[in-house]
Amino acid sequence: MVKGTFGMSRVLMNGKKLPAPYRTVESLVEYVELNIDKHITVNSLCEYFSVSQSTLERRFNDYLGCSPKKFITKSKMANACKYLSDSPMTIGEIAGSLGYENQASFTRSFVAEIRMTPSKYREENRLV
Repeated sequence: MVKGTFGMSRVLMNGKKLPAPYRTVESLVEYVELNIDKHITVNSLCEYFSVSQSTLERRFNDYLGCSPKKFITKSKMANACKYLSDSPMTIGEIAGSLGYENQASFTRSFVAEIRMTPSKYREENRLV
């Protein structure tokens, strides 16, 4: 099975089990996908998976080449781009559906990651 977000992809399972230390990463990826609508922090992941932040960061960087925080952001932005392209949801509704407290916070994250505003992205990539 391959998981990827904006050019970040890694084979998580190729017919065999991951080494034990990296099963946390696989579980984390699944957790993020299932909880993309919530406000997820690295600290909350550490608590949920009972690992220290340094261990989580190290394993995540070793296996996916990015930090957990970057993966969470990229996952949310991938979903945001999909919603902006093919959903009638407003930008505020999209922000809420991705766990952002408000539209301004979502827009700041979107611009930092995608390098354009959500409305400009929607204008250029609208499928509906």
